[in-house]
Amino acid sequence: SWKYRNICTDILKKQRITRGRFFLDLMELVLFDHLIRNYDRHHYFLVNRIDRNMSFVVIVDNGKGFGNPYEDDIKCLAAIYQCCRFRNSTFNTMLALTKEGNKLGDLVKASLSEDPLAPILLDDFFPALDRRLLMFINEIYKCVSMFGQEKVLVGEHVTT
Repeated sequence: SWKYRNICTDILKKQRITRGRFFLDLMELVLFDHLIRNYDRHHYFLVNRIDRNMSFVVIVDNGKGFGNPYEDDIKCLAAIYQCCRFRNSTFNTMLALTKEGNKLGDLVKASLSEDPLAPILLDDFFPALDRRLLMFINEIYKCVSMFGQEKVLVGEHVTT
């Protein structure tokens, strides 16, 4: 439902979602799925047996990531551009991964080349990672221009 209508206003009103790390962890999961082109996320679990602030998201995946390296879908970032909230530290890390000599695609390629099963991905996927990362950064900049950096790029927890 994120892709076809804006439900973020309702989501941010629910303290059980916005209390602690959960919401921002989900925003990072949205980014991860966008980067690997996993548009088929069905399940995740929130583990919070002890303390909600120490909770974490467990990803249950079917391994369908890295589909067509030539197709991107901005709608998969809908949760991010509708809510316009993202963890500042993660955004800064992603921004650093766009710099020459430190690009995400190059780093992933180098890392995967060490794997005993290499090649893991075709070379066409590495520029796709960089391109999709820039799409995400562009959406965050749009949010910042609309709402201001303090409201969009937040600490470890959402403040509504």
